This record gives sequence, structure tokens and C-alpha cells, in this order.
Amino acid sequence: MPLKRHYIDFAKQTNNKVTPDEIDRYEQYVVSNPAVDAEFFAAATAGTVGQAVTFTLANVTADFPRSVAAIFSGTASVSGTATVVGEDQFGVALTESMGLAQGTQTAGTASGTQIFATISGATVAMGTGVSGNGTVSLGVPLAAGSAKFGLPAKIGGTADVKAITWSGAAGVSVALNGGTIGAYVDATVHSFVGTEVLEGTTTYSVLFKPTHYKESMALMANL
Repeated sequence: MPLKRHYIDFAKQTNNKVTPDEIDRYEQYVVSNPAVDAEFFAAATAGTVGQAVTFTLANVTADFPRSVAAIFSGTASVSGTATVVGEDQFGVALTESMGLAQGTQTAGTASGTQIFATISGATVAMGTGVSGNGTVSLGVPLAAGSAKFGLPAKIGGTADVKAITWSGAAGVSVALNGGTIGAYVDATVHSFVGTEVLEGTTTYSVLFKPTHYKESMALMANL
């Protein structure tokens, strides 16, 4: 018989939840062949000086909970700010803005730092001045240190993550940063980031033991 049949604390109406530290188990999470498309969430959309444009979403669900990026392109120093609305891997509502400052670039990427599992809407405000003209798509960051992936359970600290390995096209697993991984784990948004440029053949394997217990919100993935 399930525990909820005999113990009220486990019943749905109490809204109580089991936390990772109570499960006391190791988790092995694998990110395999992630999307690397600059238009994964929304295709390139044209915008003129100071214009606010709404993206038409191509995908509303990420292949893996991950950070997103606005990819700008133009004939002058294109700039602007994209705003994304959605939920993280725990079902918590998120809004994040990512901007590309005006400069001399004809192309650039503004990468976010939050983790999105789903996106319900996205807009972009093109820069002011002549250099605001161009196009912008909504995709995923590829640069080393920018492509973040969310973990399926909340961690209590960076030490909860015991090992991260990655492999590329050759299929040979390599310990991330020689096994010293604390700086590549984010306990605030419960995620990790790699040290190499993300490719479609990239695979990450993460061994972690979640100890988070500090709040009553959903603590395991709620996709």
C-alpha cells in the first residue's frame, strides 16, 4: 500500500513534498546531443529602430532545461533587448531580459543565465538610433561558459555535484576541468555549465546527490 493511504503527511491535500535530502540517493543526469540551433525557440525576426517585436515561437518546450540566447544580426551596430517569459524545470514562473549593447558589431549574442524548461512568450526591443536595425532570433548559447543546463533536482550547494564528464564527436569521456567542478555548478538556479563550445554531438553526464531542503516549493523536476 502507498504511504499516502496511511499517513496524512503524504496525502495530496497537505501540499507536503518529499525533499531531495530525504530521498538520500545519488542521481545520474545525462544531456545528450543537445540542440545548437540559433532559431530553436524562434526564427529570425526583423526589427527597425526602437521597435518592439513579438517573437513567433517555433518551440515552447526546451529539449533540456537550459539557458536561452538572443542572436542579433544587422548591417550596422545592431543592438536590443530580448525578454523571455516561461517556467524553469520546477514549474516556477520566470521572466528574463538579455541585452546586446550598442557598439560596432554587426552580429552578436546576448545569453541568459536563468534556466527555462518552457517558454510561453518572448519579445525584443530593438536598439535606438540607426544601429538598432537588424534581425534577432531566439535560440541557445553555444559559447564555453554560457550554455547552462538545469539539473532535475534542486541542490543545496555546489558540493552536491560529485562529477561531471563530457564527450564530443569522438565519443571519449573527459572529466570537466580535470575534476575540479565547483566553479561550473550554480546552486542558485540548480544548473551546470561546460568549458567547451557546445556542439550537437556533445554529451554531459552529471553525478550528484541533492541535499536541498530549505523551502516548500517543488524540489524535484516538475515538467
